[in-house]
Amino acid sequence: LKALCQCLGSFSRLRLDFNGALTPTRFGEWFSKNQEGLRERLEFIEDPFSYSGIEWRRTSEKWNVSFALDFASESEKMTADGADVVVLKPAVENIELLLKELKTKPKKIIFTHYMDFPVGQMNALAVAQLAAAKLGDQIGVCGLQNQDLFAQVGFQNEIRNEGPFIIPPSGYGLGFEKEFERLKWIEFE
Repeated sequence: LKALCQCLGSFSRLRLDFNGALTPTRFGEWFSKNQEGLRERLEFIEDPFSYSGIEWRRTSEKWNVSFALDFASESEKMTADGADVVVLKPAVENIELLLKELKTKPKKIIFTHYMDFPVGQMNALAVAQLAAAKLGDQIGVCGLQNQDLFAQVGFQNEIRNEGPFIIPPSGYGLGFEKEFERLKWIEFE
């Protein structure tokens, strides 16, 4: 991690995701040993340990670090106490309800997908774009570029990128017309 921080460009920021694997104590031990070189590069830490609003607030204030909340119920995400960032996944969450609640809170919102098939990836991109049109800067740089999750065939080949920007498939809606035409469709009665 230190070597990575040293080779990053001056504007690069890291987002670390622990998926709730640590305890508050273990996080403190780890962070106290790894601040050097990391602190100035760190944007946020996602799910450092299991969500508890009180413990997250206490820990983030103690270490002066931003936390991002992903692994939590929708009701917990609506308040996101102790988190500066809320991660939303359109495939598995009620985005309309969450955005209605979060738009009044001083939280950044980041969209990602649920390790989706390419159609789900493009749906997450479309939902993020619609949210950004309504909420502007409250929507942060999203984590949507995961084109390497699946073999580079068919649907996945239709998604391209230019640097940090996703170039969605051409066509209507989410695109993929060419790929849908190639599929063998079976009608069930």
